Amino acid sequence: MAYQKPLHQIATPKFTSKVWQSIVSALGTQHNLSSAFRLHTDGQTERTNCFIRHYLRGVVNPAQNNWDSYLHVAEIAYNRRVHSTIGMSPIEADLGYVPNMPDDVVSDPELKNWTKTRKIF
Repeated sequence: MAYQKPLHQIATPKFTSKVWQSIVSALGTQHNLSSAFRLHTDGQTERTNCFIRHYLRGVVNPAQNNWDSYLHVAEIAYNRRVHSTIGMSPIEADLGYVPNMPDDVVSDPELKNWTKTRKIF
């Protein structure tokens, strides 16, 4: 006979912990816990934030009040960059191919040079 109590009545921390341990074990992964707002506990987040900060420094204005206008471009730059841990870019790992970007199809050499010198794409 199956256990009849609704899950929300038995979802104690001990029960929840055992459920997560079972899920993690079944998936063959590792469950790493970190504290909220303490990014140094997660090296991957820290490396990502460092890349985004470094990228934005090169494109924002001196008053640094337009950084949010470049976040989408910084995200593209991050996702197109080859990551040593997986040997490919995250976007290639996700899609299975490297998508074309605007500067890949730009034919005007002057415009192509302009985007490359400013590291826009």
